[in-house]
Amino acid sequence: MQVQNNTNQAFELLKMSYLGKLLDRMIVIENASLLLSDNPNDPDALSALKRECHKLSGISQSLGFKTIGELATEIDCAIALKNAPWQNLKPTVERLLDNMEAE
Repeated sequence: MQVQNNTNQAFELLKMSYLGKLLDRMIVIENASLLLSDNPNDPDALSALKRECHKLSGISQSLGFKTIGELATEIDCAIALKNAPWQNLKPTVERLLDNMEAE
């Protein structure tokens, strides 16, 4: 029973750490979105957006934030494959930010 309690506590600490970093990630994503609205091909903004989405896609679903993970994965893959112009990515990014804000 003690092992289970320790595992649950560790998991909750991981979730709290994740949630504590979510606001910073939202700011990076929002800033990248603003830059991409002005210049849809801004390589630095695309790189920042991809980097944050890649991080989110890697951990979110493991911690129970399925929708955030799925949306982040979709954005990360689209940027990596260079097959989605900003105007097509923007609605998914907005949904991602909405889901992040809800947490």
